[in-house]
Amino acid sequence: TKLDKTLFLEILNKNPKVLFIFDYDGTLTKLVRDHNAATMTDAQIEKINKLAQTKATKTAIVTGRALDNLKELLGGRLDDTTLLYGTHGAEAGEVINDPSIQKPLEEIKAMLKDEEHILFEEKPISLTIHYKQHPDKDSLILKLEKIAESYQDIFRIQMGHEVFEYLPKNIDKGIAMRDLRQKFPDYLPIFLGDDLTDNFGFKVINEFNGMSIQVGTRISLPDAGYLIDTVDNTYELIDCYLEEKK
Repeated sequence: TKLDKTLFLEILNKNPKVLFIFDYDGTLTKLVRDHNAATMTDAQIEKINKLAQTKATKTAIVTGRALDNLKELLGGRLDDTTLLYGTHGAEAGEVINDPSIQKPLEEIKAMLKDEEHILFEEKPISLTIHYKQHPDKDSLILKLEKIAESYQDIFRIQMGHEVFEYLPKNIDKGIAMRDLRQKFPDYLPIFLGDDLTDNFGFKVINEFNGMSIQVGTRISLPDAGYLIDTVDNTYELIDCYLEEKK
């Protein structure tokens, strides 16, 4: 269902307490070529802060990025009442480490050491490969999938936009949704995301009869119940809610 401001407010006005949960890349900030240049503007940060400070409203960000990386991009500008989840929810407010995962991750990196056109994004318990610049993406994906077969007892494959991730089998964004549900059981949960990784969160939000909102059309088989077009629309919904709450 295409979500406009009228329908959005109609749903929210039936719920006195609202929990806003945002993916980061492609939802709160536009996708950029340089993964570490995806920073929110001060004006965007201010909107999230106003949301977090609004009565009967809670906010959270759930990202595939490592928690430290997310905090670096936010630069201490975000109100500390907004809960932060890194590595698809595995890092719930604090950095985690699992030494047993490090050895297989290092082995995978070694297998890919001759691939010059990829970028490793290292996280405490997973490894993300960015391959936007790779000249033969199909052959690379086949290689990555073959490696994954060797480690299928430890990792599952998670794919995004020109991104391939080896992630522990028990980790996905649904974990964060369930944790937030426990923290705020009487709040209407709203989750906005744009990538395949967000489908795990959409499914859980749907279980809770919340609002699952896909940003853009990069998910070909979305589990979200609603659709908006762009990152700008994310902030338009926030503005619309803040105006209604005045």
